[in-house]
Amino acid sequence: MTITEYNELVDLLHRGHELEFKYGGKIYYLEVVDENDYDFYDITDDGNAILLQRINAVNAAQRAEAFLNAPLIDGKPFNELYPYIEYADID
Repeated sequence: MTITEYNELVDLLHRGHELEFKYGGKIYYLEVVDENDYDFYDITDDGNAILLQRINAVNAAQRAEAFLNAPLIDGKPFNELYPYIEYADID
């Protein structure tokens, strides 16, 4: 994922979109729960989503920032992983 793609993704997350992406051979999904929360899933095994973490914040803008900075995969936040993302799909 390029920096331009990353910047577009960040903008869309701040607007409340959801995200599916592939990293390290696994597929992940970020689902909006409500204005303050995301659920982060491993959906690699089709039909068997595994909830990895609930991301809580005060509002939608902080919810996006919480996701981008949370140590979700191998102790690293999305902000560090984005150059290695194999694909990303925004809903």
